[in-house]
Amino acid sequence: MPKAATLNPPQVNMVGRGTHVQGDFTVAGDISVSGHITGTLKVEGRVTITKDGLVDGSLKAREADVAGQVKGKVDVEERLVLRGTARVDADIRTARLVVEEGALCNGTCTMGSKQSLELGTLDTSKVTPIAAR
Repeated sequence: MPKAATLNPPQVNMVGRGTHVQGDFTVAGDISVSGHITGTLKVEGRVTITKDGLVDGSLKAREADVAGQVKGKVDVEERLVLRGTARVDADIRTARLVVEEGALCNGTCTMGSKQSLELGTLDTSKVTPIAAR
């Protein structure tokens, strides 16, 4: 008998290339964005913004992988990956950040665990300014 997980595989929602949607969206699972979203996108799982994708507004997710564009505000609980083709004009708040060579990022970035960000106890003693490297 198959396991329950195979009967109900995780759902991946999609906003396809050429699609432009506006509004506030909440996604219970994961989502892949190849189109254009204007508004607020809240994702309980992972959001993937492909090279053709654009989120113009507010993005909140557990994890995010960005190869396209984000404009506005980004709040990622665990890990944010900016691929080499990413173009981000946003204020970022995330626990961990991975930036590939070629990615462009303009705005502020606050990093640390969710607890340290909420409590304002971010340990910056181990942070080396880029100019000092």
